[in-house]
Amino acid sequence: HQEKDNELVKIVDIIKKNVNSDKYYINKGILMYRSNPNVIGKVYLPKELVDMAFKFFHESFSGCHMGQLKTVKKVCNIFYRPNLVNEIKNRVKECELCLMGKTG
Repeated sequence: HQEKDNELVKIVDIIKKNVNSDKYYINKGILMYRSNPNVIGKVYLPKELVDMAFKFFHESFSGCHMGQLKTVKKVCNIFYRPNLVNEIKNRVKECELCLMGKTG
C-alpha cells in the first residue's frame, strides 16, 4: 500500500536517489521512520491504512475499545505518519460504542 500513497512515493524516490536521511530509510522494501538514529524505526503508515490500523488497535479484540492514550500508544509504537496521534485521538472521541458507554 505504501507505493500507492503519493506522499510516501516522494520520500522513497528521494531515498533511492541516495539522499541521506536521518529520519527515513527502507527496510525489506518498507518505508520506515525514526525520530533519531538511535531508536528502532516505525512503519510509515499510508493514509489509506489509518482506518484499518485504528480498527485493529481500538475496535477489535486486540483493542477492546481502550481509551485515547492506550490506543495512541498501541498504534504509535508500530506506525508513524504526520499527525497520527491527533488522528487516532479524534477517532476514539468519535467512536460510537465508546460514546454509548459514557452515556450509560
